[in-house]
Amino acid sequence: MADLFERSGELAAIDELIVAVRSGVGGLAVVEGVAGIGKTTLLAGAQQRARDDGVRVLGARGSELERAFAFGAVRQLFEPLVAAADWRERERLLAGAAARVETVVCGEVAAGTGEQGFFGVLHGLYWLTANAAESSPLLLCVDDVHWVDESSLRFLAYLTRRIEDLAVGIVIAARVGEPGAPEALLDDFRLQPGAKRLDLAPLGPESVGQLVRAELPAADGALCASCHAASAGNPFYLRELLRALVVEGAGEGPELARRVGEISIPSVGERVVRRIARLGEDAPVLARAMAVLGDGGRLADAALLAGRDAGSAARAASGLVKVEVLAREDPFSFVHPLVRRSVYAQLSPVECDEAHAAAAGLICKRRAPVDEIAAHLLLAR
Repeated sequence: MADLFERSGELAAIDELIVAVRSGVGGLAVVEGVAGIGKTTLLAGAQQRARDDGVRVLGARGSELERAFAFGAVRQLFEPLVAAADWRERERLLAGAAARVETVVCGEVAAGTGEQGFFGVLHGLYWLTANAAESSPLLLCVDDVHWVDESSLRFLAYLTRRIEDLAVGIVIAARVGEPGAPEALLDDFRLQPGAKRLDLAPLGPESVGQLVRAELPAADGALCASCHAASAGNPFYLRELLRALVVEGAGEGPELARRVGEISIPSVGERVVRRIARLGEDAPVLARAMAVLGDGGRLADAALLAGRDAGSAARAASGLVKVEVLAREDPFSFVHPLVRRSVYAQLSPVECDEAHAAAAGLICKRRAPVDEIAAHLLLAR
């Protein structure tokens, strides 16, 4: 959480939202910023603060591969809650109008057709949320909302207009200027009365200096200033820069400060790919397969797509976590979308076509939802 040095204002706004939720008053916070600026870190901080205060956290994250997957983010939010409930709790959660969305939340069937059927699903999801909040205040956290499917976005917009009297808080994070983002729907969140707008700015020199010295204790003012200039205060780029300085042994003192400008960012992707290559021949192949499948995929699927046995894949995945390419192994997720993109960009157009076609066939065999299969087919020319 070192990236939160200069986020006291944003954290205070999150704390206010959590306090309100605990007292039974719902609210919305919209976190925005450029890629790598710390949105995911802030959401992680919000989730930890909520848990520490006894608030139940339900989380979801948008993905480029799941934008056409109806109610994909909704399922991320609620399926674990419903699946983990015993029969009495499940009955309580799905009481009343919420009963009609059981199969939607659990991913067994698609949502109702037509606008009337769709509205009924939104209404049922609202009551599922209300029922869940009766036993414990809730915080719904949705990261990378610019990639969330339209159905889930419409539900979240529907919910934000009706949570004032519920013990439910919503925190969403979106990337500024993302091509293809549903701006009209995102504006619906930004313009909600009472919504907290948290626009993340780059880290200042002091915060960058603290991060640099945490990695390089002997760093002087010149090195810290060079790192601030090279990263422009972007936490993700700064971490990549510091990792490169440590790994490449760029020198000491004035020489190290001078090297910062040369080593900084010819390409984040090159740094990531080199880091993966050091793990051996299995890791790059597995990482590319994971990049094709997208966050939340199964390690077993990635192993099959990469043509690796389970043991080799498990060892490679463990290594990818250690070098901070993956945040978790199974279901796997990359530490940041930029890291996934860096890996994905190593594939040629022909390799992308073949990989997505193979991924579609692979997940079809295990009877994955049609939308998930179609997402891969649409990415193959």
